[in-house]
Amino acid sequence: MQTPAMNEHIETTTPDNPTPPGAASQARLADFFAARLTCEHAIIEAYRTFLEKCRRHPEPAVDLFELATLERFRGQEAEHAHLLHQVMEALGLDEMTEPARVDEHIEASQRQVQAITEVIADPGVGLLPSLHALVTVELIDEAAWGLLLALVKDAEMVLVQPHVERIRDQQHAHRVIMQQRYEALSLQLLRDGSLPPLVTDQEIS
Repeated sequence: MQTPAMNEHIETTTPDNPTPPGAASQARLADFFAARLTCEHAIIEAYRTFLEKCRRHPEPAVDLFELATLERFRGQEAEHAHLLHQVMEALGLDEMTEPARVDEHIEASQRQVQAITEVIADPGVGLLPSLHALVTVELIDEAAWGLLLALVKDAEMVLVQPHVERIRDQQHAHRVIMQQRYEALSLQLLRDGSLPPLVTDQEIS
């Protein structure tokens, strides 16, 4: 899947129309871009800490993760952050500036991502629950990029929209693959007797 190049410059206007369409909507979108960038940095860190935990884990179950795939996902999250930085730069925004106004839903997503990344970083949390936390992060991320795409379309940011569409599709792939990894690990641990069944034969009878 094609992703925006790390050195690709993002424009928000066209030569024939130096004033961006939906300028008012774009001004409102600035806060969403800033909030999204904060989350992307947290997700990059979540992948880093999870990869470290996998490398320290002695069980062969780690092979199920295909660490090269996780490294690729982490690199793609970095590309997403780079794109957000370029869009904010094109809008004349400083990524270090706190958003003037953050939607309650976006703020809740930020807090969720931050809390989940702390769970993944906790050395006392095992591999399986850490992976479940990472799946949850990807679920939040996929929904957030879907919302951002809808907002970009509404603001008529036609030059940004294709990039956001690609990332939204990429996030969907991330979430699906991570879910598959989680299910595969859970099944293997259950077969090995390392994971107790959720319902016992006695409870069923």
